[in-house]
Amino acid sequence: MYVPTVLNIIPYLTTSDEIDFRDLLLNSNNSKELGGKNETLGINTFLGIASQAQSNQTGTLDIISDVVAVSADEIPFPYLSNLTFSLMDLVVSNIDTVDLPLSILSPTTEPHILQNYMKFGKVGGDGLQIKTRIGLDIETNSSVVNSTKTVFDLLVSFDTLAIATAIGAHIGTAEFFEFPLGSLFNANCWLTTLRRNLIFDQRGLFLQNVSSVLSLGRVELACVSCGAPGASSVTELVSVLDGLGAFRLMASRMSMVFDEVLNGPWLNELIGTTLDEAAMYCPFKEQYIGEVGASERNWTSIMEIGLPSVSSIGLDSMLFGGYVVLWIAGFALLENQRLQPAEPSDPLLSQRLFAPTAGVDLIDLLDIGNSTGLGSIADVGVFEQLNAYLNGTTDDGELELVSLIAGLLDDDGGYEVDVAELKEVGFVLGGFEFNLTSFRVEGLDSISLFNGIEPIASQTLLGGMQMDMLKIMVSIEVGDQMKPDEKTAMDLVLSFHDLTMELALFVALRAGVLAEMEIGSLLWTENIMPCLLSLVDDMEISHVTLLVGSMDKPLVSGFMPNTAAMSDSILETVWGRFGTNMKDGLVLLTRRL
Repeated sequence: MYVPTVLNIIPYLTTSDEIDFRDLLLNSNNSKELGGKNETLGINTFLGIASQAQSNQTGTLDIISDVVAVSADEIPFPYLSNLTFSLMDLVVSNIDTVDLPLSILSPTTEPHILQNYMKFGKVGGDGLQIKTRIGLDIETNSSVVNSTKTVFDLLVSFDTLAIATAIGAHIGTAEFFEFPLGSLFNANCWLTTLRRNLIFDQRGLFLQNVSSVLSLGRVELACVSCGAPGASSVTELVSVLDGLGAFRLMASRMSMVFDEVLNGPWLNELIGTTLDEAAMYCPFKEQYIGEVGASERNWTSIMEIGLPSVSSIGLDSMLFGGYVVLWIAGFALLENQRLQPAEPSDPLLSQRLFAPTAGVDLIDLLDIGNSTGLGSIADVGVFEQLNAYLNGTTDDGELELVSLIAGLLDDDGGYEVDVAELKEVGFVLGGFEFNLTSFRVEGLDSISLFNGIEPIASQTLLGGMQMDMLKIMVSIEVGDQMKPDEKTAMDLVLSFHDLTMELALFVALRAGVLAEMEIGSLLWTENIMPCLLSLVDDMEISHVTLLVGSMDKPLVSGFMPNTAAMSDSILETVWGRFGTNMKDGLVLLTRRL
């Protein structure tokens, strides 16, 4: 990294009426050697004066004072009608902590290269700080769950924040001296003065040798108005993550991604495309297409460049950052669910809300014989006989239901969903592609008690069971869209023990389809399920009651060694502290989905 000693700082007035270039351009020692009076770093004096004028506080900039809000009214929870996230009072403090050495647009031995280096350090124990206020407004349509307003204060401090880069600029002499004064404030016209260097194959403006240091100090989250249940617990989780060093690792990794992206071809390609189009928006150029506002400009060529690609370590860094954010968001959701008042569950809700399709006759589960035309043969204790059979035992002493389920499982006692037949099992986010590669469930044959199935309304069935264990294993592949052959595999395992479930299933079956179904189609085992599904006009789970005796610590794998160690530490510490509450929140969440 290039470390200069000469300072190049924008002019400011010192204690006199005129600029003393010794104080302006040199550090304190060099300034005094030449007779200057500078006792402190000049740039910090300037930043202190400028920030005082802007915010009335030395070293502090008010970036946002008004509210910036984002609302969503399509929330996948039955009692939520609107969610508003707002950002208020964004303030950057201690900007006057610039440390030596400093260089801004310093000439080098290369005629067209300007070196830059700036580092924010710590003065009196405090480094650069970012403070903001975050609001979360939740509106509900429930008489049980109240609408809430929650406000957090977030503080992020840095021990060190530094960046170095070389800026290359090939400015044409003729273009500069012949520049029309009428276009002095047209940025696109200034961009046209930058020429492509054909000898070195360099664009008119480019960056190289970007290097950054991002050393995080601490992250603090304080609840100013804890309207939402569980808000105070989220601040505790953030403190735990900060103590583990999760945010510091996240910041150092983001610094690596920043350097990687800016040193790659993406940024210079973006700059080059912008330069290529600049003449179209400059009045004294032949290519000028007229006055065009930002909203009317054709951004197609810029958008075609897309997002930058990253290396495997860059992808790992992005995934770890998302992992930490998901821990906070997921914990907040589960804690909110755990502490919300329990809404009464109504197994017949779907039955009452159902609007039958005109002209479609449905099977009445309470009167199967008359509704299907099969007469009394269908009314002779259909469900009683079914339950008696499923609750019966085999020669080995296991439930017939378990024996039937075991026939659907593989040799290891699990059931794996064929994801190739599923639709929409992947998505793209920020240039990264996420694909579900495996979904496996184990423990389906651990049913220890089956309470039977019984109709409680014309189209509603109620059933329940107890299971010894249930394990869910999910595998996904994540990759950069620009590098389809480079994928990272991530695995998640969730294990539950001693489960008790009660479920109400609303199912509207078409009687006409059953009447036309051929007997032969039901004589083959592999046809039974497709035939039954062909009867369904509408189906949904209207009621779930789930009790879980215990839940193992979730297992997450797929990170690189450094981030994997931190992931394991987070799991061990957070689950040991909040695991029981998170399990209870997850159980309540399943009831409300």
